[in-house]
Amino acid sequence: MHLYTRSTITDPSALMPEERRIFGHALFEVHRQIFEGVDFESFYHYVVDSPALRTRIETYYARSGELVGYCAMHTFERQLEGRSARIHRVETGLLPAYRGRARCANILAREFSWALLSAIRKEHYFFGCLVHPSAYCGLSRHVEMIWPHHERPTPPELLAFMGALADDFGLKTVTDRDPLIRKVGWVTRQDRDEHQRWHQSRDPRVKLYLRANPDYRAGLGMSTLIPVTAGAVVIGFSRNLLYKLRRQLKRSWGRLSAGSGQRKANRIKRARSQAPQHQGGSAPCPSAAL
Repeated sequence: MHLYTRSTITDPSALMPEERRIFGHALFEVHRQIFEGVDFESFYHYVVDSPALRTRIETYYARSGELVGYCAMHTFERQLEGRSARIHRVETGLLPAYRGRARCANILAREFSWALLSAIRKEHYFFGCLVHPSAYCGLSRHVEMIWPHHERPTPPELLAFMGALADDFGLKTVTDRDPLIRKVGWVTRQDRDEHQRWHQSRDPRVKLYLRANPDYRAGLGMSTLIPVTAGAVVIGFSRNLLYKLRRQLKRSWGRLSAGSGQRKANRIKRARSQAPQHQGGSAPCPSAAL
């Protein structure tokens, strides 16, 4: 059963400097329960006090009011072969108990829709350097075009663009590695069993990620690019809704099956309790009525 959360969206630039620092510390307290390898100042300037054209941060709260996660989205402007393009980046962290419902989908749909309408003539891309296979798997589940892709090679011009973006955002290359693999420093906290489950997965998307970035637990990320268009936003949002619906139906069917099994067991128990009994014991005796 998924735990209840409510959410709010914050524009950090609208906060006073002291308020922004307090907000950053609150996010960092949650962040460090999910990731390791980054200090507060790095986190603050990367997520909260970003130089992006626009930043919006959605925060998630438990019923008790406890902050349990965040999703930050930034919009930058960069050049692509002499053309101005909008680059969107996202950082997200959610405590384990609250994962599994694509909670970031609403802010992403809202912000991508706003971006497309406000700069309709520009090209838009999502660019991330993903530090865990779950991030790549989750994104690729909901979009049609993503690079790299497990079924088709990345076009050379996009490889060059992704490399240039990684350089521009200060993501350092790793010696003797694929140029898409960069040093991020964020390490997702996970136990040995979870790590082994990912390596045992047969999902081709997971295999692609692990083949390209087997040392992700050392804080390495895989550069990932998604063209953002109106069609892509609609398809992604629709796929997310269908994904949620399938999960809900599966849970409902599981509860229904469990309830049916319990009712059957109760009927058997009642039938046994109502059957004639031996006077010296509790075992059912069908022949005692003869």
